[in-house]
Amino acid sequence: MYNTHNSRGGEKYVDEQTVFFTINKKTLSQAFKEINKLILRKKSERAKNVIEIESDNGSAEIKSIGIVLTTDCDTNFNGKIMIPYPIFQIIAEFSKQEVVYLEIKNGEISFDNKRYKADKIIILDSITDDEFYLSMNYTPLELISLRKKFNEASIERRNFLQKLEEEEELFEKTKEDAYKILKRYEVLRDDINAIIEKRMKKYL
Repeated sequence: MYNTHNSRGGEKYVDEQTVFFTINKKTLSQAFKEINKLILRKKSERAKNVIEIESDNGSAEIKSIGIVLTTDCDTNFNGKIMIPYPIFQIIAEFSKQEVVYLEIKNGEISFDNKRYKADKIIILDSITDDEFYLSMNYTPLELISLRKKFNEASIERRNFLQKLEEEEELFEKTKEDAYKILKRYEVLRDDINAIIEKRMKKYL
């Protein structure tokens, strides 16, 4: 059994789970070549890309921007695995086995008796009916509310992570500036946070 953290983003971050994948090396190599050919000619783009492997009842889809490859697999898990491009490249190019055996946990992946760690190795449970949503003319507070509704991988795949992190940095600075001005009048940081939390509820 495994634990999940709920989110409105249609996906659930899976905690304390080990996922096992057995998948054909040729398929991984083909996916790697197609990804490079289609969208990842620049090294800077490659480093940022995250490969998604979605498994369901004995089949898997390997996904990146502009590509979906379907293959058979043997796994103990139905859901999504997010793997950073550099680690996917290592698996696709350097695995010595015709059939690759992957052992995956949040933050790490093992194959061929080697283990690699990265924060962006993420296990996501099956999709629910909810959809990722952000207003067309969203406010800074609505943008910040994404962190309470969706996991980081879901935000990143929709290209909002950098905007969110920049807004969060400004948000923390603004809160601190407000506190320095208002503490003279016995306003605490907790008071400021409480007001913000109340305002944010309409987006949750």
